[in-house]
Amino acid sequence: RCVKLESVPTVAYSLTGSRRNVLFGLSPSRAHDVYLVGVKKETRTSSVSGTLDFTNPAAGKVEVIRK
Repeated sequence: RCVKLESVPTVAYSLTGSRRNVLFGLSPSRAHDVYLVGVKKETRTSSVSGTLDFTNPAAGKVEVIRK
């Protein structure tokens, strides 16, 4: 199931290990803070098509917050 996330300011989910994350349907060309287990890891900018691609280094709760 795909959900358009453009109107959602925060996305959160849990992962069991390190993996590549690709989020679709975000607001285009917007900055997003990426957190792992409550610690900010980086700020990434979504593409002009609203895609965000990053890798989390370990298991835990991932949060992506639009700035």
